[in-house]
Amino acid sequence: MESLIKKGAVEFKEPIDFNFISKLMDRNNLKSEISSNWLQQYVFNSAFKINDVHTDPSFLDLYKHLQENYNKDNLEANLYIFCSFKMGAASLTHKDHYDVYIIGAMGETVYNLEGKEYRICPGDLLKIPKGVTHTALGMTPRIILSYGTYN
Repeated sequence: MESLIKKGAVEFKEPIDFNFISKLMDRNNLKSEISSNWLQQYVFNSAFKINDVHTDPSFLDLYKHLQENYNKDNLEANLYIFCSFKMGAASLTHKDHYDVYIIGAMGETVYNLEGKEYRICPGDLLKIPKGVTHTALGMTPRIILSYGTYN
């Protein structure tokens, strides 16, 4: 079985941090949502999702690289950002009906894939195969990119 993780697989031209996200949102009309359980008075304990970031020029080269290397069947694809401002913020446990590739951009995130843990740091690439139950837990404030192909 192929390795699911490649350490240091991606280099970013500029740091992707919360200032970068603020500028990204200022220059685009991207949809965003809370992607975890949350409490009304503790919203910033949540994980957040920003949709379709591949439409921003900052991600064109990365998106092209992902398309060429991880989308051999030329399926529809997307690139999202998931972030959390506080350590301990967790995603909802779920499974996707397509392969997902996670790229660490800032901080540290532990992914649990059906009982096996993977620690993702900036530049790391993790493949989550279709149908595998998984959840993410921010060990620090974190930003990750999620690339998926689907039909």
